[in-house]
Amino acid sequence: MASNDSRRIRPGTLILWVTIAVSAGLVLGARILGPDFFYITEREWQTAITSWWMAAEGHGLLDAVTPLMGPPWQIPMEAPLFQWLAAHAVTPWLSLEDTGRLLSFLFFLAAIFILHRLTLDLDLDRRVADGAALIFATSPLYLAYSFSFTIESLALLLALLYLWLFVRWMLRPGLVLLTATILSGSAAALTKVTTWVVFAAAVSAIGLWLIVSARRHRRSTGDALIGLILVLGLPLACGAWWTQWSDTIKAANSL
Repeated sequence: MASNDSRRIRPGTLILWVTIAVSAGLVLGARILGPDFFYITEREWQTAITSWWMAAEGHGLLDAVTPLMGPPWQIPMEAPLFQWLAAHAVTPWLSLEDTGRLLSFLFFLAAIFILHRLTLDLDLDRRVADGAALIFATSPLYLAYSFSFTIESLALLLALLYLWLFVRWMLRPGLVLLTATILSGSAAALTKVTTWVVFAAAVSAIGLWLIVSARRHRRSTGDALIGLILVLGLPLACGAWWTQWSDTIKAANSL
């Protein structure tokens, strides 16, 4: 028979469920109250316009248009991964705006889960994990952006996923985890390189510690070094390539 302790709901679990319920209520309430309630910026307009043209004309990641400032009708900042996902997730029952906001909110919730798991995998106390998730989930700024039509929630989710998968690879080395880390890091760098850089610094610090302590944990220093170079170098190369390509496109605009 299970003990009473095993049946008790952990405070952290309760906090996260309550937070999700409150956040979902905020999103629903904001949609009912109308567009004036939303935190709208020029980046939302830019993101939504690009997504609309993707849905209307089937543009892809490399030929996405934002027809605002003249030929070549492209002003690529970051890779339009969020815009592409929103354009392809539209259904007859949800408008493009609602689809984009819903996706942003779902990415926000996923980021809370990843942050919680990351904190636990770093072998910190569960109360620290619960507290970190609570602070993140109740931050007014994060909540404001959680239902905005922007790339922010996706960029943060991918960067957190990158760091978490790296920690998992550090704990259980393997090709699958290493590949997943590189792919998530590359996606994060393409989505928003300035967000990726912050988490890449954390990966660097953890990776250097892994190299220094490799022998103590009976691991190959060479394998740890190669892994760190790959998980930092390949995403960096992706971000640098996109920046150079997008700058070339923007330079073609006379404005």
